Amino acid sequence: MNAEIIAVGSELLLGQIANTNAQFISEQLALLGIDVYYHTACGDNEERLVHAIRVAESRADLLIFTGGLGPTKDDLTKETVAKFLGRNLVYDQEALDSMMDYFKATGKKMSENTRKQTLVIEGSYVLPNRQGGCSGDDYPKRRTYVYFNAGTAV
Repeated sequence: MNAEIIAVGSELLLGQIANTNAQFISEQLALLGIDVYYHTACGDNEERLVHAIRVAESRADLLIFTGGLGPTKDDLTKETVAKFLGRNLVYDQEALDSMMDYFKATGKKMSENTRKQTLVIEGSYVLPNRQGGCSGDDYPKRRTYVYFNAGTAV
């Protein structure tokens, strides 16, 4: 099996942050015997992300997305991938309940944008995130698996 990591975020391309997620994920995949042939970095742009997905899907069995998964308006990874797959996004109730409990316990108000982090692709296998607010999901498409890295940054 081979994988491609698609890192989404204009801040990567502008040199504002280093892509340490891709480095960490590659190290972990190597331990599992999964080869990573490509790292792709893409800005926060739907059209360019769709192009990156098409190219990656043609050369990898496993696509791992990191970045563009947060609560801000420019975070469009899940929306774009769901649209590409022809699937809807739905709220993962367990993740949403957990997030609501956190905000209630801390006395903070949860914004509508924050709820966005609990959206998953309909029909996916949800991977709970005990380290942060956003769960990951694993969605098989034809021969390619799509996985969102939703943990805290490394």
